[in-house]
Amino acid sequence: MWFRKKDDGKKRIVFYAVSPVKYIHFRPIHERLRRDDRFEIYLTGHLFRHGRAADLYALFDLPPGAQVIEENDLDELPQIDLWISADYRLPSRLLDRRSPARKACKVQIFHGVSMKNGAIQENMKRFDKLCLVGPRMKRLFIESQLYSPDADAFEETGMPKTDCLLDGSLDREVIFRKLDLQPDRPTVLFAPTWVKGSNLVDTLGMALMRQFASLDCNFLIKLHDSFFDPTKETINWQERLEQLRSERVRIIRDPDCCPYLFISDLLISDASSIANEFTLLDRPLIFMKVSSEILHHYKHADLEHGQESGWTISNATEFKSLLSYALQHPNEHSAVRRRKAQDLFYNPGKATDAVIGFIYRAVGLGGNCLP
Repeated sequence: MWFRKKDDGKKRIVFYAVSPVKYIHFRPIHERLRRDDRFEIYLTGHLFRHGRAADLYALFDLPPGAQVIEENDLDELPQIDLWISADYRLPSRLLDRRSPARKACKVQIFHGVSMKNGAIQENMKRFDKLCLVGPRMKRLFIESQLYSPDADAFEETGMPKTDCLLDGSLDREVIFRKLDLQPDRPTVLFAPTWVKGSNLVDTLGMALMRQFASLDCNFLIKLHDSFFDPTKETINWQERLEQLRSERVRIIRDPDCCPYLFISDLLISDASSIANEFTLLDRPLIFMKVSSEILHHYKHADLEHGQESGWTISNATEFKSLLSYALQHPNEHSAVRRRKAQDLFYNPGKATDAVIGFIYRAVGLGGNCLP
């Protein structure tokens, strides 16, 4: 691969992802920065555990000229100014003193704010900057004594992925047309997380999904990326979900959940970050009951804080009546949802602007950034 010399004055940025949804978290930033020819931008990572960067980014309609580089080729870059990641791990090259890539300023933008609070971990100290999603995240880092309140690493930016929920860029009619669904029916999104050792989706989740076709709603089923990772799952979820497809049930494989959150009147989830993201829209939530034992390896998990913004269901027999009640009483937990959204997210609708501003400052371009 041929690379420009560093003396061309361009700022080199490398974005890193290891699953489709993690690309979605920095896509708004990538799309903005690529319009500024003072930057040279590369995309790297791998698809799940054994794939390549090319496998991952081939899943997306990348803009013309987008440059994908394999991790093994990183040392060929003369210099990296910023390494931006939505994954908590760092490739070994960025920790190896002999690698030129080690000198990059390492930036974490986070891929969620779930009640698992998996981001609150010692590994975050490997990053030079943390683009915090919201006040609660900052508070947890301080309370865990990983960082001091005035830590230089903190940047209060928000979550760029969720901007489209609030900025007017999504079109409800267009989304329904692509799904071939009637927009006059209530629309329900089923989007659980993946947790190692949990069979919640295989048991309660399947019992709920089998009822979808018989109810007078549109149902969208979107499972976490990890359900389709063969290194983590033995069940063929794609095959199983296809059996549930019907006139009003759609299977969503798009890694970007935001268009489907945007059109949904209600969300069914569990310990997923998507439930917290949905609070930005202040619409009703139903949670599948999560056992605290399932999350034992998440040191800072907080189910009580997470599931207070909606109703919790523990068996499938109560689902139909609870769904009907929740759709008829959408404001019942509204005050809690609004309060949670304010605590979870900085700069709602404008987080990309905040991250872009930080990037320009970090590479020495001040406030001179393109719209």
